[in-house]
Amino acid sequence: IKSFLRRILFAFEFLDLQILFTNYLGPESRIMYNRRIDWRVRAIAPFLEYDGDPYMVVSDGRLYWIQDAFTTSNMYPYSLRSYKRFNKKALNYIRNSVKVTIDAYNGDVSFYTTGVKDPIVEAFGNIFPDLFKPLDEMPGDLKRHIRYPMDLFEIQVDIYKTYHMDDAQVFYNQEDLWQIPDELYGDKRQRMKPYYIILKLPETNKEEFILMLPFTPSKRDNMIGWLAARSDLPNYGNLLVYKLPKEKLLYGPMQIEARIDQQTDISRELSLWGQRGSRVIRGNLLVIPVGDSFIYVEPVYLEAIQEETELSPTTRPQPKAPGRLKGSGPQALDTSRSASLPELKRVIVSFDNRIAMENDLYTALYKVLEGVASLKETASIVKVP
Repeated sequence: IKSFLRRILFAFEFLDLQILFTNYLGPESRIMYNRRIDWRVRAIAPFLEYDGDPYMVVSDGRLYWIQDAFTTSNMYPYSLRSYKRFNKKALNYIRNSVKVTIDAYNGDVSFYTTGVKDPIVEAFGNIFPDLFKPLDEMPGDLKRHIRYPMDLFEIQVDIYKTYHMDDAQVFYNQEDLWQIPDELYGDKRQRMKPYYIILKLPETNKEEFILMLPFTPSKRDNMIGWLAARSDLPNYGNLLVYKLPKEKLLYGPMQIEARIDQQTDISRELSLWGQRGSRVIRGNLLVIPVGDSFIYVEPVYLEAIQEETELSPTTRPQPKAPGRLKGSGPQALDTSRSASLPELKRVIVSFDNRIAMENDLYTALYKVLEGVASLKETASIVKVP
């Protein structure tokens, strides 16, 4: 910002008179124009699509944002169009070909290709040879923080619930359709979302960071399988589906929600809290595979509802305008309800036919697992191509 004219232009652009009069700006001062990370990445590479959930990590004492980027198309030959739109766009081709890192302090942006075979990103790489770097050049500390993108996983889940059938006759008759189960959140029924979890898969020797979601048969509530996406290197991007035996009944999420409601001691306590000027929020149900069975965990939050008396937004005093005073006249009082931050009060855990609600996860787990000798790892594993 070398001249006063530039100060005037920037003050007009940012609607900030302090830029004109501050003493902290000098000839070497610079303004970061695109300060939001979504603006920065789209200004640099508008031809990519971006994940809606960038996340912040710490690396070598600095803060970085990591965001997934995709190449997409809706004209890929002989490919099914996804019913789930991505960034409001229909598509039948998507590749998570790029990982983007943004330095939260100085705004430096780096684009790393993940090594996925993708002719679209290869074409853009030839057009902009200095834009993309191979993933091997990403600092090792940052590389340990990459995760499988949820937006891509949701599209794959939506397709796989039909295309898991590998028998032509079964597929033609649609005999074995799967569906994404529902859950209760608060007091409403909603479609279950994928969730990240640290889990030891049956074929591995250590825990790893995965993204997973269970399946139920179409129009039924029992569990039939679950899909997992691995995030840790060198297995990043591998998908595993665990198909459960059809002859064995394993509770699905809504069946667990119903069994919780049937527990008189739990339902009585939750109803009592709801009558004391508080709102009971039942959080997201987590289905956690353990051997050949599952542990179900659901947090319970309590939110205090307070009555507040304040000026109605439509009749609050307005700032003066030349010639008249806006908002003059009597001011109506508006009584509205404001909620405090929800507080974790209980944790509900279910295993086998046992259900416990305790003050913390450890106590609830101990109560439902007491007397369990061992858990066998017998679920069949099918790798998703």
